[in-house]
Amino acid sequence: MRKLLLVVAVIMAALSVQAQEMYLGGGISLWRNTSKDVTSFSITPDFGYNLNETWAVGGELAYSHESGDAKSNTFAIAPYARYSFYET
Repeated sequence: MRKLLLVVAVIMAALSVQAQEMYLGGGISLWRNTSKDVTSFSITPDFGYNLNETWAVGGELAYSHESGDAKSNTFAIAPYARYSFYET
């Protein structure tokens, strides 16, 4: 887990050099049910690259963990292409 966080921090530092063309985002969630003794959390960093003013490509990496009666770890990759046609 420490190695993963270190890699994410290094990637974010490297991408901040070209802040006009690249973007970062993401989310972190934590949920705890004390009556059933279930805990879950997820980390989802999002990154992308603006090809021009209208097109962008990127992806999201997701990791989630749930503990309780049935423990599970889940990894996901979600690539995308984005087209912007109207800005105010």
